Amino acid sequence: MNALALRRHTGVRPRPRLLRDVLLWTVVALIIVTDQVSKLLVQMHLDLGESVPAHGLVRLTYVTNSGGAFGIFAGQIIPLTLASFVGVGVLLLFYRSHPWPGRLVRLSLGLQLGGAIGNLIDRVYAGAVVDFIDIGRWPIFNVADASIVTGISLLLALFIFFEDGSQARRRPTVSAMAADLAIRGATSIPDGSPERPPPEVGC
Repeated sequence: MNALALRRHTGVRPRPRLLRDVLLWTVVALIIVTDQVSKLLVQMHLDLGESVPAHGLVRLTYVTNSGGAFGIFAGQIIPLTLASFVGVGVLLLFYRSHPWPGRLVRLSLGLQLGGAIGNLIDRVYAGAVVDFIDIGRWPIFNVADASIVTGISLLLALFIFFEDGSQARRRPTVSAMAADLAIRGATSIPDGSPERPPPEVGC
């Protein structure tokens, strides 16, 4: 049964291939571009340590962070860089191993991948990450940090509300598909051809 026949018979799209997943890589690209452009603008218009406005609950404050997200593990450049590479690999492996990665799962992974790669670029080329979003007493963070946290939260919510982390409508199993075909009396579905009923036996 090819992909077209599978979709016609079950109403389910075939599993997307990693390198051809438009949704995943579009989200990754948008996060990386937004993260890097926002950091560049902050570096161009603010001095290190400067805040705009000078006082208030929400500000832009230009700082550099040699640690992980929200300033943890400060100064651990090499371990954190290696951990970033490992994290990207784990996310790609999760995608490959997931049986039916729905749109929300792919969106979640795209947010996490984009954020991880955005901060990884800073660590590789500058040795530190640029942070600038300053909200109250919360540690200063950036677009990549916010993307990672959002992606993780979305993925956790999917696994809490849906056992396998997929979308609400469960995917049909191979056995269910085979049983349905048997009931319909079809032994195969030619590529792009309608199902043929069994020949009638003359009286």
